[in-house]
Amino acid sequence: MLFLVTMLWGSAFFFTSIALREYTPAQVVTARMLLGAIVLVPPIIATRQYRRLGRTDWLWLAAMGVVGYGLPFISIAWAQQYLSSSLAAIFMSLIPLFVLILSKLFLGDSISPRKWLGFLIGFVGLVLLVGPEGISGVGTDFLAQMALLLACLFLAANSIILRRMPAIPPLQTTATALFIGGLLVAPFGLQGLMAKSAQLIAEHGGSVTGLLPLISVIFMGIVLSGIGQTIRTQTIMRRGPVFFSISGYGIPVCATGLGVTFLGDEITLQKIIAFCVILSGLILAQSRSGQKNP
Repeated sequence: MLFLVTMLWGSAFFFTSIALREYTPAQVVTARMLLGAIVLVPPIIATRQYRRLGRTDWLWLAAMGVVGYGLPFISIAWAQQYLSSSLAAIFMSLIPLFVLILSKLFLGDSISPRKWLGFLIGFVGLVLLVGPEGISGVGTDFLAQMALLLACLFLAANSIILRRMPAIPPLQTTATALFIGGLLVAPFGLQGLMAKSAQLIAEHGGSVTGLLPLISVIFMGIVLSGIGQTIRTQTIMRRGPVFFSISGYGIPVCATGLGVTFLGDEITLQKIIAFCVILSGLILAQSRSGQKNP
């Protein structure tokens, strides 16, 4: 299951880069969330995985839709206008470190000295990843990196929300939260999404290459958001956020492979060293010694 999630999440950065060739970040995220919500309706009805929602349920689902989907998705898409897909994916490897801290604050999990050391090593990796030019300036690249950092924090917070919220069937949870997040972004992207999609079909109706951006947003909505987020939701509900965050190890590897092979992403020594340092911190922080899963 974790391997499948890793492949899905790793490919998200690749397909986002392709979609951004024709669509704005708001249009990409609108399609991703609304399509993801719509495609889950038939299986929800067929399997009867739904229940009546109370006020508390709606509040939790709204928090998940905004914090867990809307804000991180738009942050990542915006950042990928200026940064490579591989660099964006490397930033995502920081999510498990944020999960450790938030699990301590909101779930009461213990953090051993080994975990603290792992977190500090991961922070060193982050500094290496941003680089001295990013630390000393506030240019577009730096702002894009900060957007990715915020996305990591939001996605980590979503893992905590999933553990604290009332028990709701996973399909219903994912579909409702995606729909709420989609409504948040739709005023900025839905009209342009429809117009651009119609334009691409009219101009490239017989060309798969010309329709790749449209194919990418459809794939991200149906497969990555609809199916992928449901798997993520179910895994976190059953096994906990720390267990799921192990998938963060493989996401940058998958995304980098796709980016280098098909998008011409450049892999620098600085990126490699930074990722290795972050990975070392993750391995240390999540080693069995002193670890208690939620």
